[in-house]
Amino acid sequence: MPRRGDGDGDRPRKSWSEIDKARGKSRHTSSDRTDRQQERLEKSQAYRQYKSNLDKFFEGGATAAPDGLKALLDPSGEKSARAKAIEAIQKASAEDRKKWSELVKAFVEEHELPPDPYLLTEFLGHPKERVAEKAMGKLEAMHEAGELKKVPPSLDQQLRSLELTADDDDLRERAKAFRERLRG
Repeated sequence: MPRRGDGDGDRPRKSWSEIDKARGKSRHTSSDRTDRQQERLEKSQAYRQYKSNLDKFFEGGATAAPDGLKALLDPSGEKSARAKAIEAIQKASAEDRKKWSELVKAFVEEHELPPDPYLLTEFLGHPKERVAEKAMGKLEAMHEAGELKKVPPSLDQQLRSLELTADDDDLRERAKAFRERLRG
């Protein structure tokens, strides 16, 4: 029945289902129900735990991975052992310098040096000049390759310390030359 005053009495009227389809949803679809189910799922403890584990995995690398996935990502266990060794070194750095020295020496003998300029700068202060020389070599290689984007503030001081205290003349000269290259 046409409304009064419309003058469109001959125009066909749409059914409610046609009106719903035009709006993008029908009365008979369950989109509201699926939205509520999704919302309930996202608020659940299991979902939060799942998301937390995913965040840990992508932030922490293979150490936070499930056992089945660890075997695929790091079959030899080298990365995991290296990460644990670096963590132990960083912990001992603040607590016990003698233990730190032993851990660094063992790390340098067993593993390849990481491309972490802050850790390598700390290694420059090791009492064994062989360790400091390896760390400086890695830092120099990173600098030459353009991988040393952000220079640690303490690097200049560590190189200066090597210039003044190293027993090896070659190491003193390398430290001085590297320090000058970093400044210029």
